[in-house]
Amino acid sequence: MNPYLSFSIAMCVVVILALAGTAYLAAYFNRRSKSDMEAALTPLAKVVDGEMEVEDGKVSGRYQGQLAEGKVATMPGGMSRIFVTTIVESAGGEPWEWTLTRSKEPGGPDEARFQQELPGVTDQIEPVLLPSRTIPILRASGSALDTIPQAASSK
Repeated sequence: MNPYLSFSIAMCVVVILALAGTAYLAAYFNRRSKSDMEAALTPLAKVVDGEMEVEDGKVSGRYQGQLAEGKVATMPGGMSRIFVTTIVESAGGEPWEWTLTRSKEPGGPDEARFQQELPGVTDQIEPVLLPSRTIPILRASGSALDTIPQAASSK
């Protein structure tokens, strides 16, 4: 048998095996990522008593009578994913943003701050938000909460 023909057939077999292996790994990791997304969205779906769309990474429902929606987004720079939850409410008032940044050292102090101090607003809201530092689902990551009265929503 011609050595060039033998080598060509062997290379075709290698390519076919590589393609089959790649297809298997793609299907495996796709199933795995969907199950991870479902596991991450399930607690939010229970809280808002809503529907979960695993393909889109979204949950929509109602929280205490208000329309609520949660979705997966990426952090600036694309280093990790975050969960953005929006509650539609029409209370009005001043816009504000509160951010909780976790310490990089285990057991280190966390930083909780408002983007700007609003007399009569931030001093009433902060005691309500500070206990969220101990919520188990938020313990591993930072949190941010902002209210935009013109859009009638809180994120």
